[in-house]
Amino acid sequence: LQLLVDRGLAENIELLYISNGTLLDEQIFPLWKEFRAVDLTFSIDGTGSVYQYVRGGRLSLEADVLPILKNIQDQDLPNIEINIHYTISVYNLFDIPRFLQWLQASGIKSQFSFGLVDTPDYLSIRILPKHLIEPVIEDLKPFAQYRKVHDLIDALKNLSPAQGVDLLRSEFVAYTKALDELRKESLAEAVPELGPFVDSVAL
Repeated sequence: LQLLVDRGLAENIELLYISNGTLLDEQIFPLWKEFRAVDLTFSIDGTGSVYQYVRGGRLSLEADVLPILKNIQDQDLPNIEINIHYTISVYNLFDIPRFLQWLQASGIKSQFSFGLVDTPDYLSIRILPKHLIEPVIEDLKPFAQYRKVHDLIDALKNLSPAQGVDLLRSEFVAYTKALDELRKESLAEAVPELGPFVDSVAL
């Protein structure tokens, strides 16, 4: 980046970063302001225990990520745009309304977007029965004034079950149990909404 600035090229360049938002070198701020635009996309896939379960570590959204986002916003650089992308899987579907509440309360001025996990198939929300998805749709309705949420509600309403769904459900439970054993974690504690579903799946 410094080389681009030194050669007078930065003002014609747009930068794009995709990050989990857990590390930031503050020495980059003076460089960023020299570029035409800086698009910072942060991958945040849950809040609280769901965030920690999806990330598989001790990092906290509140303690580790939010201060970095606020630090960037406090620089008040007009060429920076903050975006937050939420990739939806079986693990974090139920947490989307809480994520939206968190985003509103955080004070972070950002765009947000959603994507659906396609692979591995057994982590796709298409393996979930409709009766588990319907309450999420209801919980999202208070946020339907946002276009991205409105589109997500439509997508959830029209979601078709995955092919071979019974096998995929068994694969999901087997994978998750192995993951919990390896990481010494508990899906039932992190995402209690999934407890009855996991118990109902035959291995």
